[in-house]
Amino acid sequence: MRDLKQDVQRDIKELEFQLQEIDDFLNTAPEGCLKYQQRDGRTEYYYQYIDKNTGEKKREYIKKQDMDFAKKLAQKGYYLKMQPILSKELEALKKFDNKYYPREKIETFSQLTNPRRTMVEPLYLDAAERRRQWQEEAVPVYEKYTENLRFETQRGELVRSKSELILANTFAQYSDTILYKYERPLELYDHNEMRVIHPDFTLLNLKTGKITYWEHAGCMDDSKYVEGFLWKINLYIYNHILPGDNLIITYETYTSPLDMGIVKILVQNVMS
Repeated sequence: MRDLKQDVQRDIKELEFQLQEIDDFLNTAPEGCLKYQQRDGRTEYYYQYIDKNTGEKKREYIKKQDMDFAKKLAQKGYYLKMQPILSKELEALKKFDNKYYPREKIETFSQLTNPRRTMVEPLYLDAAERRRQWQEEAVPVYEKYTENLRFETQRGELVRSKSELILANTFAQYSDTILYKYERPLELYDHNEMRVIHPDFTLLNLKTGKITYWEHAGCMDDSKYVEGFLWKINLYIYNHILPGDNLIITYETYTSPLDMGIVKILVQNVMS
């Protein structure tokens, strides 16, 4: 779940910045406005203004070499239209921000007595409760190819490759925001038939509650491996688990190992 209050506060700051930018521009913008007309298939631009001495409305043709002046007039006209729209939106967001209290939804569950909490499936959880439930969930060891479980992570669990070891230890560095489980079972539909797969990693964002699956394709040189991997990715997509959203995919070949720069960018995305 997105942090709506955080999103609103970010939008408020952005709107305030934009309105300040508009004010700064309008304070130095030329008097008058831009007019134009079509003549013989071309557009002619004119500067329209009020003569301060006579009070008369005047219009002057803008030459090609003065197009920068025309652009300033056009920008001024656009900003004058946008200014009240953005101001109205800013006012509405500030009112919402003052009245919106999302913690109340979370605190409702935490304020229940322990006997009641054990009987309830909450709609909203705080980070502490998410962490507790996640850590209490037992994940059975995936029995297939257990002989390949040879690399021990910082948490003391065994994974199947050096790259998975690197990924697991990287995730562990951000345990204040994300938690992971290795090869946690996941049921997906495969043409109306349920199948159980084991994502390399299942990540939980403690702040938002969002689950993200992380698959690492470590043998892209092997055509048979690639065929099985593509089947798995297509199965995710068939179940609306989509790359770039709630599915992260990393790759490597013998000559192109796992890129830690890419990993760090993707981890930051999961944490957002």
